[in-house]
Amino acid sequence: KNNNNNTNYRKYILKENISNKCRFCGIITESIQHIIDGCPVLSYSEYLHWHNNIAKIIHQQLAKDNGILGEETPHFKCQPARILEKDGMKIYWEEPIATDHTVVHNRPDILVLDRKNKRADIIDIAVPNDENISKTWAEKIRKYQDFAINLKHVYQLESVRVLPVVISANGLVLKALHQSFEHLRLPKKLINQCQKAALLATACIVRKTLGMA
Repeated sequence: KNNNNNTNYRKYILKENISNKCRFCGIITESIQHIIDGCPVLSYSEYLHWHNNIAKIIHQQLAKDNGILGEETPHFKCQPARILEKDGMKIYWEEPIATDHTVVHNRPDILVLDRKNKRADIIDIAVPNDENISKTWAEKIRKYQDFAINLKHVYQLESVRVLPVVISANGLVLKALHQSFEHLRLPKKLINQCQKAALLATACIVRKTLGMA
C-alpha cells in the first residue's frame, strides 16, 4: 500500500482533484495525526476499541493476581464482568459507584476496592497523541479527585489513589506509569503489552484509512 494515501498528500503533492478534508468527518484537513487522535467520527468507534483493549489487559491481570480469575483469555476476546469479588476485594469494570454526595465523574474504567486492607485504586485509561500525555495525565487526576474523597469517606478507607494509565497512540509513556504499575503490583512486562496493544490499534486505524480510495 502507498503510505502517502491521505487526502492532503494526494491533493497537494500528487495534484489530484480531490478535497483534502478527512474522508471520515469531512471537516478537518486529513493527516496521520488527525486520523489517529483527532477525528470525531472515528473517536466513537475505533478509539473506544483501542482504549478498551488496554483496559482489558489491566483488568484481567488484576483479577488474575488477586486470585479472582484463573484462566487467561486473550484481551481482544475478553468481555470483563461488571463486578468481580473475592475475600473482601471487588474489581469494578466501568461501573458507576454511588457515594454520599453527587459526583459527576463516578465511573472510572476500573475500580479496585479492597475493604479488608482499607484501600482503593481508581484506574482510568487514555490514549492521546504524543504531545498530550502529560496534560491528559493531569486531567485524569483532577477528574477523579472528588470521587476519591467521597469514596474514602463512604467506605472508611485509609488510602484512595487515582492512577491514570496514559499511553500515547505511538506507545509513549510517562515515568509515572511505571510507579502506578508498581503500586498496583502489576508486572513490568504488562506495560510493554499495553504499548503493543496501542501500537497495533494505531496501525490498524491508519491501514484502514489509507486503504480507502
